[in-house]
Amino acid sequence: MHLPNAMLEVPAVSEQDSSLISDFAIKRGLDIVTASFCRSSEDVEEVRKILDEKEQGKKVQIYAKI
Repeated sequence: MHLPNAMLEVPAVSEQDSSLISDFAIKRGLDIVTASFCRSSEDVEEVRKILDEKEQGKKVQIYAKI
């Protein structure tokens, strides 16, 4: 959905996204996680925080779709 100039109160990382990152991506040793619909650097930092909760998260790259 394209909503130019709209300020939405929708989290960049949902609970399901967080679960997929920690329970799927990290456990399977993925090297890259993509973060779609990022609106700011804080959105990417939120993904990094989830990854950093696991020791293996330090190796994972984040590609942000802005």
